[in-house]
Amino acid sequence: LHQLELRHEDLRIQDADRRRRLIASVAEIGQQVPVVIVHDDDRLVLIDGYLRVEALRRLGRDTAAATTWPVTEAEALLHHHHLASAAGRSAIEDAWLLSRLRWHGLSQDELARRLCHSKSWVSRRLALIDELAAAVQAAVRAGTVPPHAAMKYLVPLARANRRQCEQLITSLASTRVSSRDVGAIYEAWRRADAAGRARLVAEPLLFLRALHAAATEDDGDDPAAPLLKDL
Repeated sequence: LHQLELRHEDLRIQDADRRRRLIASVAEIGQQVPVVIVHDDDRLVLIDGYLRVEALRRLGRDTAAATTWPVTEAEALLHHHHLASAAGRSAIEDAWLLSRLRWHGLSQDELARRLCHSKSWVSRRLALIDELAAAVQAAVRAGTVPPHAAMKYLVPLARANRRQCEQLITSLASTRVSSRDVGAIYEAWRRADAAGRARLVAEPLLFLRALHAAATEDDGDDPAAPLLKDL
C-alpha cells in the first residue's frame, strides 16, 4: 500500500456510511474487487479503489490486489468515468474531474468529445470550480455540505458575494447541514439587508436553531403536525 500514489483522492466526495459498510465487508470477507492502477514512470497511481485502500489500511493490512490498465493516467481517468455509475456522481465531482483532465492538457472541445457531452456542459461544470472557493469545495468534499446545496445555493451566493460565501462555510465549521438548511440560509440572506447578511453568515447555526425552534412552536397546537412531518 505504501507504493500507491493517491493523487486523485480529491476527486471524490467522502461518504462516511459507505466507508463504514466497506470496512465491515473487507473485515468479514476480505477484498473482493481489485483496485485499478496505472504506471507513471516508476510510480503506481491509484485510479479506482480509494475506499478499498482506506479500508485495508484501517484493518492493518499492507497489501491490496490490483490490476494495471496499460493506458496513460488521463485515459484511465476517462475510462473510469465511463465505467462508473452516473447516478451516484454529482456535478461538482464532474467538475473536479474536468479540471484534472484539463490540467493533463485536454481542451474543452476534447473534453466534450471524450465525455460524450456538449461543450456547454463542460463549460458549466468548470464554472463551478471557478465560482466556489477552495474552502467551499473542501466542505463539499468532506461531506459537510451536500453537493446539491452547493450548486443550487452556494454558487449564486458566491457570485453575489464571494467573501460572505466563504465566511458562511467557515462559520459552519464541521457541522453537517442539509440541503434544506442551506436553502433556508440562502433565502434569508437574499431577503436581509447588509447588516442582516453579515450577521447571518457569521452565525448561521444560531439562525438554524431559531428557525427549527420557531417551526416546533408553530406545530405545538396543531394535531395534524405529526402527520405532516411524517409525510
